[in-house]
Amino acid sequence: MSESYSRDVDAYIDGVQEFAKPILLRIRELFHEAFPDIEETIKWSCPHFEYKGIVAQMAGYKNHVRFIFWKGSLLSGFPSSLSQIGDKTQMGALNISSLEDFPDEAELKALILEAIDLNERGVKPPARPKKAEGRDRNAVLVYGCHVSKSTCVYYVSPLQPNGQARIPGMGDRSQAGSYPREQDATGD
Repeated sequence: MSESYSRDVDAYIDGVQEFAKPILLRIRELFHEAFPDIEETIKWSCPHFEYKGIVAQMAGYKNHVRFIFWKGSLLSGFPSSLSQIGDKTQMGALNISSLEDFPDEAELKALILEAIDLNERGVKPPARPKKAEGRDRNAVLVYGCHVSKSTCVYYVSPLQPNGQARIPGMGDRSQAGSYPREQDATGD
């Protein structure tokens, strides 16, 4: 193995579901065939391919492997099989459940080289549109947790763009009950 192969990525691949191993290994080989100088690393607990920035990532899940080009929407050969991930990102993803579902390898190699070229030229994705008028960016949520009959611990959580707060352990109940109570960051 070349120096650009990572033992951490080897360990990651060894730890995924059996069906995912040949898919991840094939994606990995395509990257190294297309561009031998590609580097592998683990970021956010999954393998990434880098050359002057992140080019792509892959991850094995219970029923599929997800392969993501970080600047997928900027690729001229962006195939319809690569879905856009949300409206707030420039990433393009491909879900593969078996080697039979694997995309055309020549097309994938061309996309890999194009993605590397974008990083080489320093091309940045277009800026996200400015956030619409709405909640004060300094708005926070204060909520309490009764530890005992005489003690209440208060936590502060920033509000998300949708106006809800992420409260640990609360799940979808974050807006339920008499709390949480909204305050702005100044305490007014």
